[in-house]
Amino acid sequence: MAQKKVMIIDDDPEYLGEIGNVLAGAGYKVELLSDSTQVMPWLKSWRPDVVLLDLNMQGKDGLQVAREINEDRATRGTIVIAVTGFYTEKEYAKLMQEYGLRQCLLKPVKPLDVIHCIENAVKEE
Repeated sequence: MAQKKVMIIDDDPEYLGEIGNVLAGAGYKVELLSDSTQVMPWLKSWRPDVVLLDLNMQGKDGLQVAREINEDRATRGTIVIAVTGFYTEKEYAKLMQEYGLRQCLLKPVKPLDVIHCIENAVKEE
């Protein structure tokens, strides 16, 4: 089985490093991106299996990014898993449907929960 690729988009460099190391250690190819305005070119060239997306970022927020991913023909089928400390569980249920999010994890998120969520999302494909 080919190694799965995960793009992590978050403007918190500490979080990016931590979760990137965890996912790389679990056998994923990982691409880290802290500038939400650069997502689409990177996404189209790298073609990840899963995008782990922070919803509350400077510049372009995660919901704008999720909308762009789902509206672009080249990236529409990409699995997007949101990570947020901003929205509540009640709020993100609606956001998932409206923005095409596969799952939403609440920060602080445990690394094993992220791995489990990614594995489940990839199995469903």
